[in-house]
Amino acid sequence: HALVGASFDNELGTLAGTAYLFDAVTGQQRAKFFGSDTDPFDQVGRAVAIDGGTALIGARALAAIGAVYVFDLATAQQTAKLSASDGEFDDNFGISVAVDAGLAVIGADGDDDNGNFSGSAYLFDVASGQELTKILPADGAAEGHFGFRVAIDGATVVVYAHGEDYA
Repeated sequence: HALVGASFDNELGTLAGTAYLFDAVTGQQRAKFFGSDTDPFDQVGRAVAIDGGTALIGARALAAIGAVYVFDLATAQQTAKLSASDGEFDDNFGISVAVDAGLAVIGADGDDDNGNFSGSAYLFDVASGQELTKILPADGAAEGHFGFRVAIDGATVVVYAHGEDYA
């Protein structure tokens, strides 16, 4: 499979977004995904990830809290909507997503626990939709944008902060 986000798709309204699932061998489109409550400016498909039979589709939601939709690839049905337990306006939850072995890591580079736009990441159990932990850097600072990109492999999570000052 190949999962491609189209966060500027306007089918459900301006910048509502979507994601497409393709057969990676034939190139044929298999499904088109929207979140169950997609609205204009949600930017569904801003970030996408796939592992086995599970797809994560981030909806950064311009100037809003954000969400991540979970889809079963066999049925093309939405199985969950993930949200941060402490989500706030402009957190950008879902700006980045990654999934491996039933665990999802989701970036929220606008979170402000360590200062304005310091950022954070969240770890979820995909099957239950339960938030397991919130990840914050010990040296996080304003404008760090921790969570701008995320990756996961087994028990290892990597989080990128594009605004960090490394001088």
